[in-house]
Amino acid sequence: MNNIILATAFQDTLWIILFIVFSLSIFVWTKKKIGNEIVAILITGFLVFLLFYQYPDIIWLAAIGVGIYYIFGSDLKAGIKGLFVRK
Repeated sequence: MNNIILATAFQDTLWIILFIVFSLSIFVWTKKKIGNEIVAILITGFLVFLLFYQYPDIIWLAAIGVGIYYIFGSDLKAGIKGLFVRK
């Protein structure tokens, strides 16, 4: 019983952390592109609603993708550059 509670608590905590990280990154990006803080907040709210409530699987895919990029980023860049650079 305690393992189920701990797993649920961990998932909820992870979900909150992902929510904060995605919200801040979307807000910073929209504010940089638009320049208006109020409009950036509205767009951020709309996008976060779509991501977290309508399409939550995209959040997990993005989090896994960022993790893979963080671990294997330099190898991926070298591999991709090797595909497109002709000798």
